[in-house]
Amino acid sequence: MLKDRFNKASDAVKYGVLTGAVYATYVPFMLFMYSLRNRPLADVVPDLAAVAVFSLACATPYIRKAPIALSKIFTGRAGKTSSPSPEILADVNELRARFSIYEGIKTYILEDESKKDNAFTDGDRIYLGRSLVESLTREELKFVIAHEMAHIKYKDASQFIILAAPLAKIMLFTLPLALGSVLIPAAAIFDAIKGREVDMMLVAPWAAAGPAIAGLAYFYAATMNTYSRVAERRADRKAVQMTGDPDNAISALNKIDSSGINKENAALKLLYSHPPVEERTALIAGMKTGAITAPAV
Repeated sequence: MLKDRFNKASDAVKYGVLTGAVYATYVPFMLFMYSLRNRPLADVVPDLAAVAVFSLACATPYIRKAPIALSKIFTGRAGKTSSPSPEILADVNELRARFSIYEGIKTYILEDESKKDNAFTDGDRIYLGRSLVESLTREELKFVIAHEMAHIKYKDASQFIILAAPLAKIMLFTLPLALGSVLIPAAAIFDAIKGREVDMMLVAPWAAAGPAIAGLAYFYAATMNTYSRVAERRADRKAVQMTGDPDNAISALNKIDSSGINKENAALKLLYSHPPVEERTALIAGMKTGAITAPAV
């Protein structure tokens, strides 16, 4: 029931729910960690304020260039690149005008063997894999460019950093616990093998910390990748609206599909950053019939 209501909600509501879920767990977690360290709970206020200020900066023009720079950590280094053809540059400029994006968007062709099948944006630049450029028609590639431009228009790189900020803080705090949850039970097992006395009252909490931290890590990974899938569906819909060409959008997705998503494993599916291509093409087909509408800018 909740899943159906979430799927039917608007993009803004989905993002709000996901962001709220992250921060709703972040605040009590930080309070718990401060209490473990016997620090006054009031000391957590500056920490929470810093994360809140950073999150607001992500959505602020000019200032958000800093989060865009951080997003390169997640998108990875582009590696060897080359300049696009005049036709690609013409399509980029045409789409930029349609999206009402007034700042320039630099576009590069990825030449590295490991990235030749990819297309992504780091927030203000678009990268197109050489294999995509060579295997797709101009109209199909135009959809790919429009898809990445939609990510820029909606500031998805910055929004992703907003979700990642509390995650990074929590991982920093839980790293000693994660190490202890492995080393202390391992030492206890070694002592037991040697016939030494083991204090189970000491070992048990550390043994329990491991699954708890793993569950927390899964929750955050699933939440962030759920947002990624929401952003991908929104970018698909906006790209089709801007190009007015759903047929080439569908054919482009079918050509570049290499997801290998296990659709039978619901828990594993939550960790994928992109929806299955069948779901994406069905969404675009729904736009042709009017059953699904394009998102607002």
